[in-house]
Amino acid sequence: VVSATDASVKIVHPLALEPDTESTAFAIESEAQTEATRRITLYGQTRTTYGIKGFHAPFGIKLGDEIELTHSRYGFNTGETGIVVMLREEPVKNRVEVELWR
Repeated sequence: VVSATDASVKIVHPLALEPDTESTAFAIESEAQTEATRRITLYGQTRTTYGIKGFHAPFGIKLGDEIELTHSRYGFNTGETGIVVMLREEPVKNRVEVELWR
């Protein structure tokens, strides 16, 4: 059994619960430790989801894609990257609605 901890998470999120132990198929301890560290890094930060509606060529975006959003709102003037976690397309109208997780 391996684990990764980050004390700063409890400072920023004092009500955060300890995650449940998760079974995986890792046979090599160092690989399991790398994955545990990756997850604490990924989920140990405050993340936000942003919804965007716009125009885009049909089927040019996929779930999991990284998209750079540049907009005057939310401090995105210079562009910020997010991961597409929701996608709704209207191909006939070249419209797209996405949610970005960052």
